Amino acid sequence: MKDKFLNITHADIDGAACSILLRKFYGAENVEIVPIAFSNADKACTQAIEKWSDKYKAVFITDIYPSPEIAAKFDNSNIYMFDHHDSGIPSSKHCTILSNKEYSAALVVASKVNGIKNLTKDMKSLVFLTTDYDSYQLTDERSRQLNLLYFGKYTFDQYVDRFTDGFDGFTNSEKTYIKGVEKQIVQLKKQVPDKMWCWNLGGFKVSACTVYDHMNDITDHMFELEPYTDIALVLRIDKRRGSLRLRPTDKNDIKKDIGFDMQKYVETVIKAQGGGHEFSGGFSWDVKDEFEGIPNFLLDFRKWNAKLGKDNFYNIKVKV
Repeated sequence: MKDKFLNITHADIDGAACSILLRKFYGAENVEIVPIAFSNADKACTQAIEKWSDKYKAVFITDIYPSPEIAAKFDNSNIYMFDHHDSGIPSSKHCTILSNKEYSAALVVASKVNGIKNLTKDMKSLVFLTTDYDSYQLTDERSRQLNLLYFGKYTFDQYVDRFTDGFDGFTNSEKTYIKGVEKQIVQLKKQVPDKMWCWNLGGFKVSACTVYDHMNDITDHMFELEPYTDIALVLRIDKRRGSLRLRPTDKNDIKKDIGFDMQKYVETVIKAQGGGHEFSGGFSWDVKDEFEGIPNFLLDFRKWNAKLGKDNFYNIKVKV
């Protein structure tokens, strides 16, 4: 396999776009893909160093990042990282980090590997829509619709195959699917007022609801219903498992790395399975395990960060 490349990438539309770009540059038959969740980044990158780097011509890490200690080991290897998150990892020959809030990892790969000017019109469209969605700019409705396809109609591999030549519009089948999902979202939004409640916790307002699907659309609606909401939560609890996802508003000076810190907190303090992105975070837990409730969790999370000299909820310090 020394003539092939390996791409370890985040399992979302940004990570998928990175894989598409790498396959376009090196040839689809020459790039093998391993999509992973953020919570598996350290494990996957360690395996890349200890196991996979000897088997491939090069290993590309895209749209995820490991701990700085692990990333430092890339310098003496054939492993290269392309990312857009503010991870604290310095840029180097092996780590290209462009932590701009208007960037996506796909834009980083397109700029540093493919060359923007060398992309076709359709490939540029895919990079633009991916960046528009992943950076939360959402200036083009098609970027949100593309994400609906990724998380509903296609698997990761199917999505990569479908848009292997870029984005040239939606097929009739895709348009029908999107229209159906949009109708579902309208119906879900109607349920929110009856399944939503609010807390005032230590100077910030939290709104929560149990309408769990289509988080971004539901939390957008929650912010519309309660304009002074600082943090929106969506919850799902059944007989065996509970899940929580959090998203901060963009109207206040809330730090964008709240999702990453939540991941660290739930994994190191409450020993649950967590995940995080710059603008959102969450975790799952076994219902049989002891869990004191959402208000205590949020306050404890905030106090934990304060001890580290951080306050994710506001840049202006509020007593916790």
